[in-house]
Amino acid sequence: MGTALQGDLWRMNILMPSLLALAEGRLDHGAFARLYRRRREYGNYLRSLLGVLDQCQRPGLTVHLCRHAVATIGAPRFRRRLEALQKAAAEGQLSLPPTGS
Repeated sequence: MGTALQGDLWRMNILMPSLLALAEGRLDHGAFARLYRRRREYGNYLRSLLGVLDQCQRPGLTVHLCRHAVATIGAPRFRRRLEALQKAAAEGQLSLPPTGS
């Protein structure tokens, strides 16, 4: 999520519930954390995170992210990236975390 945060919050259906909870005095750390977890299934956030992990050269975390994205949103980009990382691991170019860790 970048400079247009309000648009991302709107598309994740977080903005209005957050503002309502704030107006009603119910927006505490826990309530916001529960709402903000929706980013875990928000394609724009996941794609942005993938770019950061690739730029930082973190293949282990990238594998975890790709596995999550494939399981939750079935995103082809993440499936292709996961397959490329698995191929590189099979060729001995890197080591990956085991499935389920």
